[in-house]
Amino acid sequence: GMAHQWQRWKERLIQEVTTRLEGVVVNGDTTPAGGAPHILSLSFPGLKSEVIVHALEREEVFVSSKSACSSKKEAPSRVLTAMGLDDRAAVGAIRISMSHETVESDIKRCAQALIRVIPELQRVMKGR
Repeated sequence: GMAHQWQRWKERLIQEVTTRLEGVVVNGDTTPAGGAPHILSLSFPGLKSEVIVHALEREEVFVSSKSACSSKKEAPSRVLTAMGLDDRAAVGAIRISMSHETVESDIKRCAQALIRVIPELQRVMKGR
């Protein structure tokens, strides 16, 4: 079913970004037992969530910058900090959600966009 499909796609995304990007933190338990199969939370310590979200929007990839349970405040999501993430990682967290409309090419596009965008943002941050 769909849950199985989402789980497979989630694992593929994790595989792609962790092998191709440095300094990526996969948040939470990503096994089928751990949490929603259609949601993946990734952190990029040293980067701001909002900046990542906007960079991805320009690539036509839409993700969100907060876990569902946090308010719009700049404060790192309580949920993520409760999961043991330090503030630095929590500030750079993005949430990738899949739906019934998600298709395999979306997953590929998302991975490719991250692989393009993140190193650029990391270079900019290091340049400061």
